[in-house]
Formats: sequence, C-alpha cells, structure tokens
Amino acid sequence: MPGSYDDGVDVVAIAETNGELVQCKSSTVEAGVITWDAIKDVVAGEAAYQVRFPGVEFAKACATNQYFNENAIRHAELNQVELYDQRRLVVLMTETPVTMLDVERFIYVSWEQAAG
Repeated sequence: MPGSYDDGVDVVAIAETNGELVQCKSSTVEAGVITWDAIKDVVAGEAAYQVRFPGVEFAKACATNQYFNENAIRHAELNQVELYDQRRLVVLMTETPVTMLDVERFIYVSWEQAAG
C-alpha cells in the first residue's frame, strides 16, 4: 500500500536476532502461475529491512494460492527464498490444522499483552 513503508513485504516477523519476510501473491485463476515478481519484492524488501533492523538475520519466503513458474523457482533458489505454493500449503495445513478458535486465542492473548 502506498505510504505504508512496508517496503513491498506483506508479512514481517522479528524475534530477537531472527526475522522472516514473506511476500504473498494470489490469483483467482485456477492452476495459475506466479512470476518471479514475488521473489523480487521480498529480496528488495530484505535490503530495506536490513537497514532498519541491523543485526537481524532475515529468512525470505513467498507464498501463493497457485503455483510458481520455472523462472520464479530458479530465482528463488538463487536468492535463498523459500517457496510455498498451493500443494505445499495444503500439506502444511493438513499436518497442522488451525481452527478459528486457535486464531482467536492467539489474537486475544496478543491484545491483552499489548494492553497490559
């Protein structure tokens, strides 16, 4: 979003000296392919976050509800970006089911800690 200063990264998580940067791309086209734009976004974002948070080592990932094309896969490998496509997300969601109650517990605990 313009003016959000997120440096093109959708999800940023930082715990002490470890960080994770995630770029998400979605498509309504079934079996659609995602280009390497997601990889470019998260790699460029990493440079900005390194400046903002010196001493934090960032892992990079891209996620999509569809699939990455060959060029995206190649650039992800070259730039150490972990890819999560539709198949991989289904496996992860099957291995670790999350209910809405789980999400609400996390959110409300986070709100209480922030307010407390």
